[in-house]
Parts: sequence; C-alpha cells; structure tokens
Amino acid sequence: LHYDTSNIMISEEDLSSEDHKDKEANKFARDFLVNPDDYAALGNHEQFTEQVITKFARKQNVHPGMIVGFLQHDGLIPFEQMNGLKSK
Repeated sequence: LHYDTSNIMISEEDLSSEDHKDKEANKFARDFLVNPDDYAALGNHEQFTEQVITKFARKQNVHPGMIVGFLQHDGLIPFEQMNGLKSK
C-alpha cells in the first residue's frame, strides 16, 4: 500500500514517528491477515495470555507471533511481553 520508490527519504524523524501512510499501510496489512471485527473483539480482553493469543491465531489461521506483533504495535501489550510466541 502506498509503494512509491521515487520519493524515498529516511531521516531520524521518520524513524521516531509513524506518518499517516505508514499507519494506513499497517492497518491494511493487519486487516488483510486478520478479520477486523474479530481483532476489535480481541482487544477487549482485560488480560492477554498465551492461550488467548494462540486460540485467536488458530481461528484466524495465522501464526501467533503475528497477533503478538499486532497487539504490541497497537499498544495493547508491551513490546517485552509474549515475544516467546514469535519465531525467527
């Protein structure tokens, strides 16, 4: 989404903040991989456990690490949490 190689410029400011196009592209990718309504319902959990995330990932047919990344990126869990569900 928004791929344009003619206008690439990276600065420290670009690295520290997410612009509108980045946010839109990230949402597009998440919504492509995971049902948006189901993800919104997942966000209502008071506590995210490995079991909750794994069950949700299985239902969406994606790797649990993807869900962890989405939750971390969206500020629903800290970046230090649930990294054991990611794979390299």
